[in-house]
Amino acid sequence: MLQGTLVSVCCQFCVFLFFLVSALSVFFPVRLLALLIVCCCRLIALLFDVMGQSQSGTKTPLQCLLDNFKDFKAQAKCYNVPVSSGTLRTLCKLKWSTFGDNWPPEGNFNLQLAFMVYQKIYGSPGHPDQMPYIKKCQCPEVQKKEKTVLLTMPQSALKNGKFSQSPKKLYPIL
Repeated sequence: MLQGTLVSVCCQFCVFLFFLVSALSVFFPVRLLALLIVCCCRLIALLFDVMGQSQSGTKTPLQCLLDNFKDFKAQAKCYNVPVSSGTLRTLCKLKWSTFGDNWPPEGNFNLQLAFMVYQKIYGSPGHPDQMPYIKKCQCPEVQKKEKTVLLTMPQSALKNGKFSQSPKKLYPIL
């Protein structure tokens, strides 16, 4: 409702601005009128940007997962359990909030809270059907990828811009 009203006001303002520029072009140089038009357009763009940052535009953690469920489903493949967005929504909104760990129905990315739910799911008696939904999948293909290690040299090892010791060859561990 507010967005439609704002668009209507902006359109009326643009029409008014067009007639104003036409009338003032007789008295003022073209550069000043162009500057006025640019400033008004920036104001309109600013109004639309502020409007898009309202509470209705923010997403919950659950909504982010549901929006990217295709990636979530691909990661959960290694569990050999079919996953669905409806089940994720039900677990997050209904079941996990009953575990007594203050799990919010809109989801959460707090690691401590997620770990408490994780312990209930993997504990005894456990909920094996919920495992793919709470744990990030550790697929074998990801584990086989080459890992990169970053080595840093402490400042004390450098003297006059040169190494204090000659570098040694490093061999990969297989």
